[in-house]
Amino acid sequence: MSVKDYIGPVTRLKQTLVFDIKEFSAMLSRIIKDRGFAGYLEVYHNEFNNPDGSKTIAFGWVIGKKVEPYVRLCMDINVKAVVNEAVVEEKTMYEGNLDIDLTSYLLRDIEDEWGYRNSNPTRRFLRDLYDKFLNVDKMSGHEKKLKADYDAIISDLKAYMKIHRPE
Repeated sequence: MSVKDYIGPVTRLKQTLVFDIKEFSAMLSRIIKDRGFAGYLEVYHNEFNNPDGSKTIAFGWVIGKKVEPYVRLCMDINVKAVVNEAVVEEKTMYEGNLDIDLTSYLLRDIEDEWGYRNSNPTRRFLRDLYDKFLNVDKMSGHEKKLKADYDAIISDLKAYMKIHRPE
């Protein structure tokens, strides 16, 4: 069983804006690939119409970057938009609230080589000792790298949200 080490609290971005959801997801995918992540795994995607005529769009992505056989840098990105259709320059777009939640964590022991799969508590104990005393510098380097990627993705999303505000 792999171990998640969360880097910080959940970051929530909220903004009222006019945007195209396809353009937004393509931009988010580009940001992810620019940071060296392999891509994304879409965990869920829901779209439904609300009784008041608005539309709710929600999706969640998990992104990961394997930095060594034992460690993967991961982020969860959850997006929820409550929008109405708007026509801007003869193009149908959405206007409404966009909420984005981001969480970052290190995923250790990806293949469960040192965990419970092998039913060997001695190996688990040795791995915990190694992580706490010998592998501290390497793990802190991975944390710094993930924090830098996390901050860069947040700043790119903030820039996108500022550009697309309704006037």
